[in-house]
Amino acid sequence: MRPAFLFPLFLLLNLSGAFSSGMEASTCTDAEILVIPAAHEDRQEVCVAAIATIELMQNYGFEPPPRLEIEIRDSVDARQVNRHFGHFDPFEGRIAVMSWKACLQVDRARKPFGLEMSHALHRSIIAHEVAHAVAEWNFLVAEPSLAAHEYLAYVFQIAGMPHVLQQAVLKQIDVPAFEKAEEITETYYSLNPDYFALKSFRHFMQAEDKLRLIRRLLSGKLIR
Repeated sequence: MRPAFLFPLFLLLNLSGAFSSGMEASTCTDAEILVIPAAHEDRQEVCVAAIATIELMQNYGFEPPPRLEIEIRDSVDARQVNRHFGHFDPFEGRIAVMSWKACLQVDRARKPFGLEMSHALHRSIIAHEVAHAVAEWNFLVAEPSLAAHEYLAYVFQIAGMPHVLQQAVLKQIDVPAFEKAEEITETYYSLNPDYFALKSFRHFMQAEDKLRLIRRLLSGKLIR
């Protein structure tokens, strides 16, 4: 089992504790996606986002993990800064995401991609973490880099957005694509996650052979 890196989507939220126990879970229809708690009002939104992300990534040759666990968190601690919308823990194979209401509470402090929170943007947050989980299942190297993980998570988060939202994000974060793989680093991601996201997406969209790019990335030959 790989070390338990946390792959976060940055914001003001403390999601770094252990996953909740003893809560009833439910499975998304026709998919091995377990949502906790079962009766949460965001359950359907989580299922829709997760299934759509898996289907999108399957179009690019990704094999989904046999099971996903996604916990919806309502608690927000405004004293915590530089925290997360959600995270994926590869050691446990679990995802935690901020609920819709929790997102609204922190939106004033830092807007994702500089945009007001919407249900479509919330679903993209879920998609980002699901993309991490799917990518982790498909990497061919023992310890993929954080930069490689975030590259894929952001590419499929933005690729899966509704057209109107995607165009708004592209307009809001108007930065050019990475010119070469050596530029795609954990340092750049840490300095500005939003810029990293859009430069990664534009880099991917410019690739003539996207399937080859993904194969090289998963094998550790593109981003180290």
